[in-house]
Amino acid sequence: MASVVTRTVSAIFSSESVLEVVINKLTETTVARHDISIQGPPEKMEQTFGKPYVRPDAIQKSANPPKKEHFLRDDFGWVVGFSFGIPVFICVVVAVFLIGDVRSPSDNIFYGVLGGIVGAIVGAFLAKFIKKHQIEQVRKQERAGGFVIWVTVSTDEQINEVVNILNACHAREIKVS
Repeated sequence: MASVVTRTVSAIFSSESVLEVVINKLTETTVARHDISIQGPPEKMEQTFGKPYVRPDAIQKSANPPKKEHFLRDDFGWVVGFSFGIPVFICVVVAVFLIGDVRSPSDNIFYGVLGGIVGAIVGAFLAKFIKKHQIEQVRKQERAGGFVIWVTVSTDEQINEVVNILNACHAREIKVS
């Protein structure tokens, strides 16, 4: 089987919202979702660079930067949903099966509703914390200069299409390697 020569196009975007638009445009027209990577999480940045929020040009220039699959804000909604729903489910199950009498319908309803309320309160706090933490991480990286994106391409036509999309969305420091 012949191997295909791949090249990488990298660019810097100042905000996550623009980065999301670019990723959507790239996946609609040019490349598959798995061909797109963004810079790694702050924990991996700290391991590699010594601090969690690094200027994007330093990340782009490094020989082996931490990368991850892009995780967009709309993808993040299911995490927030689970962080709310799981405590509700656990509290309802605990309330009905451990506290209440399983053979009594009135106990099941009362303790089920009570467990649902307690679970909803716990889940709301957990979801709010997770969402706030993620937004804070995004803001810190935006203040550090933005986000780096890498797109793996295999043809000159793909390179031109990717570069045109990046230019149309006001990317900085577009590099083909």
